[in-house]
Amino acid sequence: MPQSNATVQTLHGSAYISRLCKHWSHRFDVTLTADEGRIDFGDSKHCVLQALPDGISMEIHAPDQESLESLERVVVDHLLRMAKHDKPSDAVWTRR
Repeated sequence: MPQSNATVQTLHGSAYISRLCKHWSHRFDVTLTADEGRIDFGDSKHCVLQALPDGISMEIHAPDQESLESLERVVVDHLLRMAKHDKPSDAVWTRR
């Protein structure tokens, strides 16, 4: 299963993860703790977000490359929309 990882810089990682998880919780299965969120998008696609002291670590799993790339764009787009305090740095994805 294809996987990609990226880290974005922000001082508000926990808050943004919480917003993203709450936003998606009405449509998808979501697990949220103080420092981590997991969104299950169905069809073997999911995203794990982890708050870091100076950013957010993002890990995406999808059944194929096309779904992976699409989900990367969706997650970053939503993150930028949820960012109220600062603009997170650009995400550079590493695919495996």
